[in-house]
Amino acid sequence: MTAQAPVNWFDVLAHHAVHAPERPITVFEGSTTTYAQMADRAVALAGGLHERGVGPGDVVGLLSYNCPEFLQTMFAANFLGAIAMPINWRLAAPEVHYILEHSGAHALVCAQALVDLGSRGSTGLESLVRACVSEVPEGAGDAAGAGWTSLAELESTSRDAPRATTGPDDVHRLMYTSGTTGRPKGVMLTHANLAWKNLAHLV
Repeated sequence: MTAQAPVNWFDVLAHHAVHAPERPITVFEGSTTTYAQMADRAVALAGGLHERGVGPGDVVGLLSYNCPEFLQTMFAANFLGAIAMPINWRLAAPEVHYILEHSGAHALVCAQALVDLGSRGSTGLESLVRACVSEVPEGAGDAAGAGWTSLAELESTSRDAPRATTGPDDVHRLMYTSGTTGRPKGVMLTHANLAWKNLAHLV
């Protein structure tokens, strides 16, 4: 019987980190991140999130523009068996709040430029772990600056998070619909869904 190929994105990242560690995975604003570096950073972030209670099946919201940290957060969630949930940064704060509350999100990773939106969108969600991609902006005021931890601080806490085993039918990603005719609905995409979608792009 042939062994099943891994479908978890972190497994794919780890494979390339071993076999092509110096190959670039991202080039962003003049800075290159290799597969080995991305894997190391994802494990570090997973450790920080794990220490704050994020585990298998938990939802990790992601309010960010395109950047290496976007992928890092996705891979960290994969490592933990958590569910990554990208949020449209064009939404208004009440819409962000609805998605975070409705999904039962355990954590929110946010771009520095979107911290104000993330703060207003997560008001009242006291148990939410809030992390800023870069340093928490100074002088942003209590409403924007309070309650946020930088990714660098999360990465420095622990690397002892257990690496989760995920199956093809486990949820990889949660995407909310636009809600043009009603409230947005969370669409569950499994690891197998995304693996087959990516394979279709190659053939």
